[in-house]
Amino acid sequence: MTFPALRPTSWPRQHGTYPASIVTTIDGHTSVVRHSDLETGGRVSLSFVLTEQQFLDIIEHHEEHGSVFSFDFDPVTLPAYQTPSGYRWKYVDSPQVTDRHTDIFNVSCVFEASLFSDYRLSQQTAIVYIQAVGAAPSIARTVAPSPPTMTISGLAGGVTTSGWVAVAGIEAGASWQYSTDGGATWEAASAVAGGFQAPTAAYLAGAIRARQTAGGLTSSAAQTAAAVVVADPSTAVIVATIASGATGTGTVALPRSFLPWRITSSHAGWFSIYSSAAGAALDTTRLRAQEMVREAGVIRDPVFVAAGTINLSPPLPAANHEVPQTNTYPWRFVNDGASGEVVITLSYVLIGSY
Repeated sequence: MTFPALRPTSWPRQHGTYPASIVTTIDGHTSVVRHSDLETGGRVSLSFVLTEQQFLDIIEHHEEHGSVFSFDFDPVTLPAYQTPSGYRWKYVDSPQVTDRHTDIFNVSCVFEASLFSDYRLSQQTAIVYIQAVGAAPSIARTVAPSPPTMTISGLAGGVTTSGWVAVAGIEAGASWQYSTDGGATWEAASAVAGGFQAPTAAYLAGAIRARQTAGGLTSSAAQTAAAVVVADPSTAVIVATIASGATGTGTVALPRSFLPWRITSSHAGWFSIYSSAAGAALDTTRLRAQEMVREAGVIRDPVFVAAGTINLSPPLPAANHEVPQTNTYPWRFVNDGASGEVVITLSYVLIGSY
């Protein structure tokens, strides 16, 4: 199975060696005789910054291959010109994982290129054994299997930053496929994958699907009943039930330092986010028309006249002001829209180390 299509942050290449013999001549000099133009032991070290589900994909891939079975890289991970013709890759050691902060992990892997040539025995040396075995009885299947089940990780208010779709209910021996374009095209899935990664995008109801095939018959497709948005990992999603005209409060997990880029709200209203609990407590009596004071702990407080997105310009840096620092930021939202579930999505750029 191909290595997961993940873009590395670095990919230093270490060239290997060529098979050779060192011969000492009569006059004491040495001569190196190379026996082949085929390089051995070439290595590449890949480093990634990944979400939890993405690094679990790598762990699963390593468990399937170990340091014995080889595989190819997707061009997204390693361009084809980095792999010599006729070579494939295998793990040198287990992936190394470092937990940086909430759902952000540093992962490093070392791979070695192996040559795969075709070997054939001559007709004179080959021995073929043929054994007659009675054919096992075969019963043709007449009923298609049931559709599998799908569960989208981290889905809240129709939004997820994970994008991992867990697929269950696959019959033993069956194959299965998935689609992210409403069934226009289908991708074959690994029998042991357990799911698939939906790319960052907005999907209409029914766009994400899965089906299975057994005995030559294909099930109907399981599909998403509602629209789904797979957001970029550099987002934080708030979902809260707030009555019309009421004020909702809570906390959201964000990096300890970041650059707020844009905020999207499903309802009209006044949203405020704070650098500390103390800052939120000091801001309870400020009127909407009054300008925020960043020094008092207010990071941003946009007013949405309707549901939509506000781009923060200029994007001012923010940091957690708790002592000691945490990844927890208080928020407040005054709901000017209808009662119900409010979904607020904060997009940001990471500017710190965690």
